[in-house]
Amino acid sequence: GSYFVLFEIRCPKAKMDKVMRYFLGVIAETLRINDVYTQINQSQVGLMLKLQNEQDAFIVIERLMGKLYKKFNADSVKLNYHVTNILKEAQENIRVIKSGKEVELNSFKS
Repeated sequence: GSYFVLFEIRCPKAKMDKVMRYFLGVIAETLRINDVYTQINQSQVGLMLKLQNEQDAFIVIERLMGKLYKKFNADSVKLNYHVTNILKEAQENIRVIKSGKEVELNSFKS
């Protein structure tokens, strides 16, 4: 399936740019060629991953977190994440639309 992972970095503002640059580098060297990522804002990064199952998303997340925490102390930098199955979310929204109910466009809300 296809999964969307939203990461949010929490750290002191003075460190944010350095942490984000490092994390984006880790993502670039870790992901496969068909995976897509983007920086959403100063503290968030989104990934789109083509995986066999949701458990594989957590393997990717653990790998990325491990590399980030190897460089930055976990006491000063926190990495939060949320995983969404894109196809499942889209199918649920389509069912809502077909039933005539109003649908919220932002389907990646946590």
